[in-house]
Amino acid sequence: MLTSHTSQSSESANNNHNSDHILSNLNGDTATIPPTSTTNQINSSTSPPSNSTNSPVPYGELVILGYNGCLPQGEKGRRKSKYQLVRRFIPNGIKKSIHYSVKQPQTTKAIQDKERHSISFTLSRSQAIIVEYQHDDEKDMFQIGRSSENPIDFVVIDTMMYDTKVPLNGAAPNRHLNPSQSMVNPSTQIAIPYQTPLSTPATSQHSLSAIKLPQQSTISRFACRILIDRKPPYCARIYAAGFDSSKNIFLGEKSTKWQVDGEIDGLTTNGILIMHPSKPIISDKVFKEEQHQHNNQQQPIVIDETFGSGGVWREVSVCGEIYSVRETRSASQKGVKIEHETNVLQDGTLIDLCGATLMWRSAAGLARSPTKRHIEEMIDQLNASRPQCPVGLNTLVIPRRSASLGASDDKQPYVYLKCGHVQGYHDWGQSKHSNARTCPMCFKSGPIVRLSMGTEPSICISSGPPNFAFNPCGHMASEATVSYWSQVQIPHGTNGFHAMCPFCATPLHGECGYVKLIFQ
Repeated sequence: MLTSHTSQSSESANNNHNSDHILSNLNGDTATIPPTSTTNQINSSTSPPSNSTNSPVPYGELVILGYNGCLPQGEKGRRKSKYQLVRRFIPNGIKKSIHYSVKQPQTTKAIQDKERHSISFTLSRSQAIIVEYQHDDEKDMFQIGRSSENPIDFVVIDTMMYDTKVPLNGAAPNRHLNPSQSMVNPSTQIAIPYQTPLSTPATSQHSLSAIKLPQQSTISRFACRILIDRKPPYCARIYAAGFDSSKNIFLGEKSTKWQVDGEIDGLTTNGILIMHPSKPIISDKVFKEEQHQHNNQQQPIVIDETFGSGGVWREVSVCGEIYSVRETRSASQKGVKIEHETNVLQDGTLIDLCGATLMWRSAAGLARSPTKRHIEEMIDQLNASRPQCPVGLNTLVIPRRSASLGASDDKQPYVYLKCGHVQGYHDWGQSKHSNARTCPMCFKSGPIVRLSMGTEPSICISSGPPNFAFNPCGHMASEATVSYWSQVQIPHGTNGFHAMCPFCATPLHGECGYVKLIFQ
């Protein structure tokens, strides 16, 4: 939902409705499609939809990793699992105007004027640098943060992580963590039950303690802002820190800041990190091949193409410059400036707010991506093949939603994480001394987990069939999707990184972090 300033509240209400309508169609939802829209599961255009008098131009969307398309408590107001950015009816962009030094910033006219944007860099108790901004009608500004105040367009709170200290029968610990690094940051995360590898349905909900760890959010109330050109190619740039209700940004005396050639810049306390993909996350080769098969009424397949593991994490400053990450998240010493990199968002750029990680998808990138409808059709096709449990000989059903089948339902499929064989729930091969089970097909011993579909299309890397599952959570996805995300390191804690399932934020286990599914 868009939340604009007071002067444009009436227009933004209409803008909200139209933006959700347009991009829900772009993502394949079942809303009524205007006559000018395509009904294909995979959109036929690689460019953002053109502007019309009735339809705002979609810029793209931000999706939070770990929610699989819906927040646990439901999508409410500006708190959603993803947020669509569209061109505003009234531009609210800004650009630098003047800067000057003052002794008492709180008494400065620019700070007191609630209609003027400004940033205050406090150097000492008796000196501060004020940077004033003026209106830029060629750009739109969107703000992200934990605050629910009006200036924030997309309200983001800390993503709940899962304590992975579960009995995995000697399974290797997370392959991306040093032994000294914690799997869960006690100051920011919550330990809650999840679909752990299990021995019986009854124990699946008790493999973890449901006691909440002490939580203190590390996401800034006004974390960052994105400015987007209102004209093609709709270039989007990200900046650390957002303006509060008085249109001010304050960097205190202890914050990291510096002056170079008369220009001042700084970093926020916990920093805003970004990672551009090393190459397009969905290549034109994959898109054209999948679309050709779709037009010929054939089932899309995975193109045999190596996908990059993302780029390098950088930190973006308040003024949009790019630096190497600090030694720890809140260290006072800034990193090295990276001259050849910019704050321009690319399709697939990850944005870490220190507590939640977002993915930017451009409108052009979404047009090349699978849709929710396409994912549901792949599930239906898989179920139409009537996969069977080799022990109980009962037909298995891949659920569209994780909770649609109970853990003990005889139709619920499970996967043996050591070998990938998919079976129903049964007691054969259960160890009396551990949670391990022996697969009746290959006799490998290890944990099992319920299978569920990764249904958030924005984080799917291809339209290929869901023949793979993340280890240990069991979320199904295409080979390209599991391969890509198993190689992407997501920040956690003060200086740790790990690969995680993008659908539930569970840290990955095993040699590669996923398993190939073998259906009977």
